[in-house]
Amino acid sequence: MTEPRFFASHRRTAPWISRAAWPFAWISGSDAPPTVGAYRLRFTLARRQRLSLVVTADERYRLLLDGVHLRSGPELGSRWRWQADAIELELDAGEHQFLAIVWSVGAQDGDFATDGICHGFALGVDGPENALLATGTAPWEWHALPGYTLRKSRLAHWTVPDLERHAEAMDWAVERGEGEGWSKPRTVSLVHHVADVEAHPARLVEVGALPPMLHRPWTRATVRHAQELPAGADLRTLPLGEDDPAWRAAATRLLAGEAPLEVPPGRTVRLVIDCGDYLTAWPELSAGGAGARVSLEWMEALARKPVQQANIDKGRRNEIDGRFVGGLSDIMHCDGEVRAWRPLYWRAGRFAILTVTAGAQAARVAGLALIEDRYPLEQESRLEVGDAGLMRALPLCLRTIQCNAHDQFSDTPYYERMQYLGDARIDCLNAYVLTRDRRLVEKALRMADAQRLPDGLTVSRAPTRNLQVIPPFSLFYIGMVRDHLWWHGAQDLVASLMPGVRGILDCFLSHRVADGTLGRVPGWNFCDWTSRFPNGEPPGTAEGSGPANLQLLIALQWAEELETALGERELAARWRRLRRGLATAVAKAFWDKRSGRWSDDRLHLSHSQHAQALAVLSEALPAKLRVAAAAALDADPFAAPASLYFTHYLIEAWAWAGHDGRIRDALGFWAKLPEQGFCTMPEAPEPSRSDCHAWCSHPLFHVAATLAGIRPDAPGFARVRISPCLGAIPSVRVKIPHPGGGWIAVELKARNGALRGDITLPPGISGSLHWHGTTRRLRPGRQRIAITR
Repeated sequence: MTEPRFFASHRRTAPWISRAAWPFAWISGSDAPPTVGAYRLRFTLARRQRLSLVVTADERYRLLLDGVHLRSGPELGSRWRWQADAIELELDAGEHQFLAIVWSVGAQDGDFATDGICHGFALGVDGPENALLATGTAPWEWHALPGYTLRKSRLAHWTVPDLERHAEAMDWAVERGEGEGWSKPRTVSLVHHVADVEAHPARLVEVGALPPMLHRPWTRATVRHAQELPAGADLRTLPLGEDDPAWRAAATRLLAGEAPLEVPPGRTVRLVIDCGDYLTAWPELSAGGAGARVSLEWMEALARKPVQQANIDKGRRNEIDGRFVGGLSDIMHCDGEVRAWRPLYWRAGRFAILTVTAGAQAARVAGLALIEDRYPLEQESRLEVGDAGLMRALPLCLRTIQCNAHDQFSDTPYYERMQYLGDARIDCLNAYVLTRDRRLVEKALRMADAQRLPDGLTVSRAPTRNLQVIPPFSLFYIGMVRDHLWWHGAQDLVASLMPGVRGILDCFLSHRVADGTLGRVPGWNFCDWTSRFPNGEPPGTAEGSGPANLQLLIALQWAEELETALGERELAARWRRLRRGLATAVAKAFWDKRSGRWSDDRLHLSHSQHAQALAVLSEALPAKLRVAAAAALDADPFAAPASLYFTHYLIEAWAWAGHDGRIRDALGFWAKLPEQGFCTMPEAPEPSRSDCHAWCSHPLFHVAATLAGIRPDAPGFARVRISPCLGAIPSVRVKIPHPGGGWIAVELKARNGALRGDITLPPGISGSLHWHGTTRRLRPGRQRIAITR
C-alpha cells in the first residue's frame, strides 16, 4: 500500500464549514467517564482520492489510518468553542481503515483545562465521500478498551491524570482495530457550528486555527544514574545510592536503541534519565515480562527530601546525588509479551525516572524513545544585549515559553497546564517580539472572550471546566486586546472582542462605593504572590484596594485608546470621563500625603511596589503624583516587594520614569539562574514550586521593548517609537518582525550619555527615537544614529 500523502493540516474552505449544522454527527459508545474506547471504519475507495477531513472528540482522540498515526487532538476549547481538526490527505484506491482511540476522563478525575461534557467522536469529509466516511451515516463501529486506570496525581490535582495500564486486561486486537465484539455506537446529534443560533446542542464546534504540534524525536537525553534496588524497598523514601556502571551502560545502550534492557526475575532497577533540557514529550516504551511493573516518572528536578507534596525541596536543579524521586507517573503492568505503549497525555520535566521491577519472569525493556511535543514556536527575531549574564538567561526564557506553548499558552506544563490570563498577557507580549505567528495569541483572546460570565467578567483561565474568577485578570485581558491592536493590528478581531471589553468595565464600575472608588469585586482578587499579600490579595481588598483601583484606571485608559482607534468616539469619551472621575477619587482615597506614597488600603497602613508601579502607569493621575510614585518605587525599603511575575510591571514603570539603572538591577535575578542549574524560568524565588513558569519569561519582551525600546506608536505598528533604556548596559542589537512585513532593527551603543549606531525601519514605516530628552525623527530604511550629551 502507498503511504497516505498529507497536505496542509488546517483548512477552512469546506462549503459547509460555516453552516449551523454540519453534515456529520457525534457518535458515542459510552456515557460514563472515565472511558477509553475505539471507533473504527473499514471502507473501500474505487480510485485514488484526496480527502479533506474534519475530526473532533470529547475529550481527546488519536486517529490512525491503516495503522499509521494520523493526528492527535482536538485542540483545547470550551463547550461554546469546541475545537475540531482539519486534515487533508491522499489515499490509494482499495481497502482502508480509520481507527480512533478516544478517551474522556470527566470532571472528577480529569484536568481542569478540558471542558468536556460526555464521551463522543465525530468525523466528516468535505465532498461526496462524506456519505461513505462520516460518523452518523457511515457504518462506524465501537469497542470499549479495558485495562486503563486513570487517577488524579497526588502532586497536581489540576493537571492531566496519571495512567496505569494492565496488559493482561487489555484487548490488544481491538487496540489494532481488529478482534471481535465490535458494536454500533449510538448517534447523539449533528455537529453544530459556533454560528448556530437555532439549536441548543451540548457543544458548538469550530475548526481550530493552529498548525500541528511539533512532533520530533528528542536525542539529547542521557542516563545519569542506574542502580539495582533492594527487594521490597519503599522507593519514595529511598534516595539515589551508588551508581552502578554496568547497569548504566546497559541503560545507555537501551536509550541509544542498540540493545534491550534485561532485568532478572524478582529484581528492581531504577534509571535516572536527564533529558538535557526541560522537555515536553511523549514517551514511547516497549516492555514485557509476565508480572513485571514498569513505571516512568517525570520530575522538574530531583528532591533533597522525600516527596510529599507539590512544593518540592529541590536545591541546585542539575544535581542528583543522594536525591529522592517522586513525580507525575505512568505505570505499565506487563504480561508475557513485549508491548509498545505510550501515555494518553504528553509529559513534562527535565528528568524521567524509569523503574523496572521483574516478576517471576525476567523483564525486558525493548525500547524507549522521547518524542518532543509542543507548538512550533521558534525565535525569528534577534535579541542581543551587551550583558553576559542576561545573554545566558535569555535561552532559558525562550525555552520556558516554548514548553508552555501547545494547543494553548499555559502557566506551567508540569502542574496546572492552564491558560491563566495574567500569565497569557506576558506570553503574548513575548510572542510579538519573537515571531510573526499570531495564532496562539488570537486563540487566547478568543477563548477568554468565549467563557465570559453573565456579569461580564472573564474566567481567570480559559478554556476550563472548573470556573474560577480573578477580577484583576479580566482587566489584564483588556490589556491583551489593546496589545494586540497596537502590536499586530487585526482590527476586525479586536472589534469583535470589544463587547466583552465593555462588559468587563461595566461590571467593575458597578462595584463603585460611595466615595466613587472601586469596592470589592466578588472573586479571588489576586494581585501577586508576596508575603505581605495574604493569599495574593493586597491589604484592603475587602473594601477595595489601592492596586485594584489603579489597575482599573489603567484598563479604562486602554479601553479609551481602543475605542478611539476603532472610531467609537462616543464610547471613548465615556471611558475618558469615567477615568477622570475615578482618578480624582482614587487619589483622595489612596494617596498617602504623610509618606508621599500610594497605599494599598484606605487607612494608609500598607504600601507596596505594586501600588507605586500601577500609579506610575496610570496616565489619568497628576504627573507629580506619578513621579512621586516612581521615586517611592526606587527608595522605599519597607514596601511589599513584587514577585518575579509582577516585576514586569515594575520594569514598565521604571521605563516610563526613565530609571534605566533599576531595570538591569531587577533583571539580575534572571541572570543568576543558569549557574543554579535551571533550564527554564521558575514560578518564584526559592522555594519555587514550578520550574517552568511562563509569567517569568518576560525578559525576552523587555530586551526588545524596554532595553532596545522598540514599541508601536500607533495601532498595527503604523508608527514606531524607540526609547532605549540601557542604563549600564553598553549595547543592544535587536531585530523584531513588523506585522506589515520586514523588520525593525536596532543596533545601538551607549557611552557617557552618548548614543550611536543604526536603526532600520520597514518600507513605509516612520517613527521617532527618544534618548534622555532628545528626539529624532526616523524614516523608512536604515539610518545612522549619533546623539551626544
